[in-house]
Amino acid sequence: MKVARIITTYKCPKDCKDCCNKNWKGIPAKVMDNYDYDMFLITGGEPMLFPNKVRNLILSLMKENANAKIIMYTASTKKLSELLMLTSFYLDGLTITLHDNKDTKSFIKFNEKILNLAKNGWKDTIYSKSLRLNIFKEVKIPKDTDLSMWKIKSDMVWLKDCPLPEGEELLKLKELW
Repeated sequence: MKVARIITTYKCPKDCKDCCNKNWKGIPAKVMDNYDYDMFLITGGEPMLFPNKVRNLILSLMKENANAKIIMYTASTKKLSELLMLTSFYLDGLTITLHDNKDTKSFIKFNEKILNLAKNGWKDTIYSKSLRLNIFKEVKIPKDTDLSMWKIKSDMVWLKDCPLPEGEELLKLKELW
């Protein structure tokens, strides 16, 4: 399987010391010039700083390669439900990483919106997605939060020099956001 990890931006309000995406600056990323991949992983920095550009990128990827899977990585859930309403038929998965407790409040609101969508006719669409939640060990989520639709990886820690996962090719957009 050919997998392209696409850096869309290096901008991110978090500025985490050991951020993988920041550390990948040392790995030469080729400019994305073709769409011959089985899977695209959209990442940053923080892609959701630019929700309209994310939407356009998702639509562009599907136009160029309708058979490829598209997964987005983000820590920002503020405008994510609106993006999913526009792109849910094209986005195959979503990985949200909660870095600190500041992320929790907006994630809980987002999660409630998604649960309501699932209850109101979008169940097949929502549950057909790969929904992953990465939680750093400092993060506390209220015990009564319904996380039933998420595959959870808790107690996350930063990896030193964060290697690019095996089998992935690091690409960047021709013009970073």
